[in-house]
Amino acid sequence: MRLEQGKLCLCIRKAEQSFKQLFSQKRAFSEHMEKWQDDDLYDMYDHNQFVPLLDDPTGKELEQAIAYQRQLGRGFLKIDTREKLDEVLIKRFSLEECCTETMLLRNKKENMARWKSNPDVIIYDSASGDVLADLLKIDIETFASDYGEDFIRRRDARYVKKAMEIPGFHYYVAYLDGKPAGACYAYAIDGYVVMDALVVREAFRKRYVATTLMKHITSQFKEEMFLHADADDTPKEMYRKMGFETVDELYEYLKMW
Repeated sequence: MRLEQGKLCLCIRKAEQSFKQLFSQKRAFSEHMEKWQDDDLYDMYDHNQFVPLLDDPTGKELEQAIAYQRQLGRGFLKIDTREKLDEVLIKRFSLEECCTETMLLRNKKENMARWKSNPDVIIYDSASGDVLADLLKIDIETFASDYGEDFIRRRDARYVKKAMEIPGFHYYVAYLDGKPAGACYAYAIDGYVVMDALVVREAFRKRYVATTLMKHITSQFKEEMFLHADADDTPKEMYRKMGFETVDELYEYLKMW
């Protein structure tokens, strides 16, 4: 059983890395770390992180990473690792820790049949129309107060452009009462499809917009589906009830200045 789980994690990690390579370039940084960097979305944490190799980075390597980020004019240090960093390093550099769980949908047909949906929700795909304006409306309303409108506009424009260029990468926007109500993207690669960035506008919540979107997207792909959920977030419990099972974890460390 453990061997099967290990193989599954490796396959999903390969798919995750393939998606990451759409936006970021990997380069060697030091003996124990590599750097993933996106020069276009330079202020997006998930596209610009340091990844430890087999061993934890040293204190000197973290100092070098911070200096490198400052030299580029970046205001953060992001580290992604499959194992927890040493507590001494966490305290010394005042790193904020977050755990993200990779959740795989089990028994797809059986679980999908249980998902509630709203027949009044209409869903459009980036492959069949221009969804950028309505996606921006949703994301600016939801995220601009935290990340700034300029960042949201740059991020969404780049993601939608990629979705229009790359087979298997789709953005979906859900409409209810004639208005954009929610959005999500999905990307199929290496035998899996990852679904991410699911968001529903506050005025349309508790009307099954999210589950209708998820059911629609899941039905579009034959590949096995997984998504990511913060360990402490409420949606994780919703996903679990829908039949998703945690199969892997990623520890994320962030320092801002």
